[in-house]
Amino acid sequence: MKAVMDECTHMANFSDTSLIVVVQAKEDAYVPRTGVLSLQEIWPGCEVRYLNGGHISAYLFKQNVFRRAIYDTFDRFCLKYPNMH
Repeated sequence: MKAVMDECTHMANFSDTSLIVVVQAKEDAYVPRTGVLSLQEIWPGCEVRYLNGGHISAYLFKQNVFRRAIYDTFDRFCLKYPNMH
């Protein structure tokens, strides 16, 4: 099961990391930032946008930031792959 999950879901398996926009809460107690590889190490070329707050407060009170990251990612995709949409 571990092999299947690693192959299908491991974050390092994504190929076009220049399209990735990550929103990360600075005080997140659920998703660790210490003792693990940074997202920039896993996804070279990705953009990380940091929010003040924790995991839940960022989700509840910063929806506009998450939406902006989604819009920006779609815009990047359309610019990079203009014949795909």
